[in-house]
Amino acid sequence: TSQLGAKSTVISEGLEQLNKKNLENFEHFSSLVDELCQYLEAEKLHWRHYNLGLGMLTVLTRKDQRLPARAVKLLVQNLNHENLLARKCSIHVIGSILKQHKRPHISIEIDTSRDEVVVPGDRPGNAWLCYSLENVPKSSEDWDQKRFVHKTHFGYYKWPKAMKVYAESKAQPSIQREMEDMTGPEQEIFKFFSSEANVTKLIEFLAMEEHKGLDRFDARRFYLFKGLFRNYGG
Repeated sequence: TSQLGAKSTVISEGLEQLNKKNLENFEHFSSLVDELCQYLEAEKLHWRHYNLGLGMLTVLTRKDQRLPARAVKLLVQNLNHENLLARKCSIHVIGSILKQHKRPHISIEIDTSRDEVVVPGDRPGNAWLCYSLENVPKSSEDWDQKRFVHKTHFGYYKWPKAMKVYAESKAQPSIQREMEDMTGPEQEIFKFFSSEANVTKLIEFLAMEEHKGLDRFDARRFYLFKGLFRNYGG
């Protein structure tokens, strides 16, 4: 009994120290983000130092901690920066910020037990999620069919133990929201993309070739626009 009590005390003290350290780390994180924003907003830095600061702000984007509205405003404004590196950093990080603010979507489990054959590739058991001209969605009812799977490897060889797909659109969080229903960072992104001038300038920048004749699909741009339509609608 005494050993169990001592063990419990050690665990409690360890958890207390861990929570204290986490709080200190969060304060350091917030202080660093705020200081970086202060220098970048002043626009008095040499362009090399500006790029360095912006890069540091970019790598501070975390899954478990949302960036404050001040940092999001700075980053979203840099989508139209004259400096190519600044634009590329902002495109990358805004896609991540949009993921931070993705609201939980309802999923439902579907039965895949009838497909017992373990054979890689196309087969009758996974034909329902393969692209086909015969199954091109033509109505809202078609889009609400439970046959859209985000993970491209699901079903190629076998199915996960619990195969889930998104429920119909009416069961998902409403995309059409008022400004007051959004968080501070969401509002900054919404205000930027609500400006026709901002969007026009952004498209003009995106239409420019970075390496003439060699540009290919850019996943970072894809995540940016995917996140915008997912979080705010069309």
